Amino acid sequence: MLTISASPAFYRLASQTIFLNPSIPEMQPFRLDTQIFSEPPLPPNLDELYVSSPSLRAEGWISDRLETITFWRDDQGVLLDIPSAGRFWTSADGAAIRHISGPPELEPSILAQSLLGPPLVLALALNGVWCLHASAIIIEDRAVVFLGNSGAGKSTLAAFLREQAGIQRLGDDLLPVTWENGCFYALPHFPQLKLPITAQPGLTFPEKIPLAAVYLLDKGPVIHIEAAGPASAALTLASHSVAARLFDRQLLGAHLDFCAQAAAAVRRLVYPRIYAELPAVWQALRADLGEWHG
Repeated sequence: MLTISASPAFYRLASQTIFLNPSIPEMQPFRLDTQIFSEPPLPPNLDELYVSSPSLRAEGWISDRLETITFWRDDQGVLLDIPSAGRFWTSADGAAIRHISGPPELEPSILAQSLLGPPLVLALALNGVWCLHASAIIIEDRAVVFLGNSGAGKSTLAAFLREQAGIQRLGDDLLPVTWENGCFYALPHFPQLKLPITAQPGLTFPEKIPLAAVYLLDKGPVIHIEAAGPASAALTLASHSVAARLFDRQLLGAHLDFCAQAAAAVRRLVYPRIYAELPAVWQALRADLGEWHG
């Protein structure tokens, strides 16, 4: 269970330096030396912003519960209200996240899950970093990502592939990605909350890893891999992005631009949901990655 520390701290997450108040001890490996940073101030107009008309209301998942999240945005940042956890502030440059107030007897686990949910996702999005619900591995210094609905087999396939020579685990939950200078990157320095802090895979990799391909898993009687059409591929990325329903018009436009740019990396992987078929799936992936990327 995540816990809360009273003292704030700076972290290096998804290639971004972000101030969190309060801090989370379980994220210690991502923590930076706070002596070299100055704590960013809160804007003075938060009370006025809170009583103004909200920019957006949308549903989002917090600690396995679907909640109605309200947020306000101005030129200084985003104010979020999460019913179970209280109010959070994310600065306009995405460099600071603060918990401002919360209900009495707020459970530390709820606060931690909330802090690392919509406020952090929005902080990254403000810098062109988007989080995918995905399982991911490393093959020959390139990231390979698997998308699919719950029960589609992402974790099972990734776990099988990690048993093969030369393949490493990258993530089993959320994976930040970005499009930069015409290239698609995975950003592995990000907490995988389903894993213990001593087993965080991203800490052993560089901050940015070229992303070779994104595979959308689908069920079918015959193993085959095919390119997705541009519209279908962009929709796949959009529908598997974390908290996209919380993006206002400005962020939504930037997110759709990213999905369109990165769509060429999306492939459709069809195979029977039979464990004995996974070695053949691995051979198909090897051939596809080798043929597609030379």
